[in-house]
Amino acid sequence: MKHLIFSLLIALLPAIAGAQKVELVSLKNYFVKNTVKLSKGYNCNVISKKSTFDKNFGAAKTATNTIVTPDFKDHWVVSVALPATNITTDLHIEKAEISGSNLNVRLVKQTGTQQTYSTTPLALAMLSRNANIKYVCFYDGSKMIKKIKV
Repeated sequence: MKHLIFSLLIALLPAIAGAQKVELVSLKNYFVKNTVKLSKGYNCNVISKKSTFDKNFGAAKTATNTIVTPDFKDHWVVSVALPATNITTDLHIEKAEISGSNLNVRLVKQTGTQQTYSTTPLALAMLSRNANIKYVCFYDGSKMIKKIKV
């Protein structure tokens, strides 16, 4: 009986321990290609292929910036985009955590003043693939905005 209880405690340990933080690599200096149709609100995706990434995003290379190229062999890219707006909007992925078989991605959106031009807010991050993950869940604060099966 003691062995059974001990085995159950060991099996439940990950659930008791809570969420496990996941290291993210923010992908800066990319833009949403103008051929991509964005719906109203958050447009969340999990990208596992270079061809899909290249179809949707372009690199905004300058003489002084650095572009990190995603490695799709060992990584996924999570993306969040908003439709074009003339309001200054900072969108970024704050953190990602594993909870059970879910990868929970937490977003932060800050808006500011009106601009004379439009921009398409975008947040991209690369993270290690994990065979135990079944769903990627995107959150704005405590509200889940999208759940994607992977």
